[in-house]
Formats: sequence, C-alpha cells, structure tokens
Amino acid sequence: MSIKEGVREAIRFWLVENADFSDDPFVKLEPIDFKFDVECTEHDKVLY
Repeated sequence: MSIKEGVREAIRFWLVENADFSDDPFVKLEPIDFKFDVECTEHDKVLY
C-alpha cells in the first residue's frame, strides 16, 4: 500500500468513526460576502 492510499484509508476510517460533525467549527462556517460578484473566469484578475 502506498502512503497516499494509507492516508486516504485512515481519513475514511476516521470519518466513519467520527460521523457527528455538528460541533465542528469548520462545518459551522458562514459563507463570506466579498461585496462584489466575480465570474469564475475572472478569479485570477481579482487574486493577482
């Protein structure tokens, strides 16, 4: 088994064992409003 496969299997196992994510702060994050609309083709213009 490669390292990549081992890490994936470990993550899958952890997710199954810890299926309750109701208290996870990452899951509770609210969407960010950037105050302007950007088309997906314009991301590079805004970022750089």
